[in-house]
Amino acid sequence: MADLLEVPVGLDTAVEAVLGERLQWIVVERFQHAREAVALLAGERAGAATFVPIETLPAPGAVPHDEDGVRWAARAVRTASAPLLHYLLGRVAIVDDLDGAERLWRRTASWPPT
Repeated sequence: MADLLEVPVGLDTAVEAVLGERLQWIVVERFQHAREAVALLAGERAGAATFVPIETLPAPGAVPHDEDGVRWAARAVRTASAPLLHYLLGRVAIVDDLDGAERLWRRTASWPPT
């Protein structure tokens, strides 16, 4: 997963914090590819892995516009797969400080933010 994301300089720590172990997931095109990889791992007793089949991800929704000191990670990070980006970061906001985080939290009692 980590190799598929283009993260702007300065946001790498934030993205790593949000995604954590998901950065180690393996992205495949189809569920069948994941099934085959799991069978191979099991047959070789090579451990376990988490696979994300692109075909199973929902279509990406709208990402709010950046404003009032709030930047949306799905607008800042780049990848070839819009569904993957939205799945991972579609609801992740980046703020400069805790005051900005509180303002956003109070403003977004429901999703999507207004």
